[in-house]
Amino acid sequence: MKKGKIKLTGFTFVEVLVVITLISLVTTSIVVRLNKASGSGRDKKRLVDMRTIQAALTLYDSDWDAYPTNLEFGGSLTNSDGSQTYLQEVPQDPSYPAQHYYYASTGDSYTLCSTMEEAKNIPTSGDSHYPPSSLSGGECGTDCNYCLQGY
Repeated sequence: MKKGKIKLTGFTFVEVLVVITLISLVTTSIVVRLNKASGSGRDKKRLVDMRTIQAALTLYDSDWDAYPTNLEFGGSLTNSDGSQTYLQEVPQDPSYPAQHYYYASTGDSYTLCSTMEEAKNIPTSGDSHYPPSSLSGGECGTDCNYCLQGY
């Protein structure tokens, strides 16, 4: 009987460690990209919601020559006697209750604000505005950074 060296096949500890590290890096980059995509999706929904609310407020103003003094997010937007509905359900922020939209009105004008997650998603043209200096952080859940105003 011949005795020789037995060659063991398999991976060394270092090789396994390198593979685990590479898999972790790839997984982390995928998760980061998915989180950014989710934030962009929520921001796009906020933009659509804000425009939808703005359109309903404009219709309300054209019918009643004033804006509603309060707006219940999640509720409906109707005239004072409830005979005409402008929005079946006023949209809420996609991150509600952590964040929410902000609405203030004197009847002659309104300010509608939200908090965008990514600054690059804030429109730089059109009738969008940064929050007025009288609006402190907190009304939107964190700091409002995108507003629409009507006069």
